[in-house]
Amino acid sequence: MIYSDLYVHNENKLPTVVGFLFVLFVTIFFSRLFLDSAGPSKATLKVAKRVEVVNLSPTQVSIFWQTDKQESGWVIYGEMNNLENKIIFDEKDINNLGQKKGKYIVHLATLKELIPGKKYFFKIVTDNNQIIVQPDGKSFSFITPQGGPNGLQNISPAFGKILQSNSVNPLINSYIILSIKDSYPLLTQIKSEGDGSWLIPLNQLYKKDSQNIQTISDKDKII
Repeated sequence: MIYSDLYVHNENKLPTVVGFLFVLFVTIFFSRLFLDSAGPSKATLKVAKRVEVVNLSPTQVSIFWQTDKQESGWVIYGEMNNLENKIIFDEKDINNLGQKKGKYIVHLATLKELIPGKKYFFKIVTDNNQIIVQPDGKSFSFITPQGGPNGLQNISPAFGKILQSNSVNPLINSYIILSIKDSYPLLTQIKSEGDGSWLIPLNQLYKKDSQNIQTISDKDKII
């Protein structure tokens, strides 16, 4: 609260109305000055280098995004466009609640306890008061499948090994994203321990246009 004191000599009193207007002017002036300097700046919109909806299932999905520089970030989501009312943090910050969030170039957040067959909207918020949206300024969205597959496809998983550029040491603390046809990508993480090997089952790929199970064969191209 801002208090304004007006001192007037007895021998030169201001008229009541003039004095009131002067006090009101001073109060408004300093109030606006205070709010402009202390209030939060308006969030700005931006487009991330890459945003992917990965590992889609009837009740869970993960959001992967990549930024041009290291920064903190989290996902806000909900069932109504521009009324996202739930928040989920980067997985690397899940165990650091209440502490300062880390700054990363690649990010991953997992949304759980979703409703099957439901459309969800989401945005990504950064620590520098920016909101990541689609190039047209709209929220991202996805629809959860109605249910899981009736039976598992008889197809071998995708697997491999990632090495650093020297072709000797394994690449650790990284993500593998696998895309097939017009399906939602699948993602797995290479942990801090191991030889850089990864494996992704291919029997729960969902189509982007219908959320139905994608049928694939050994001849399909994997990216």
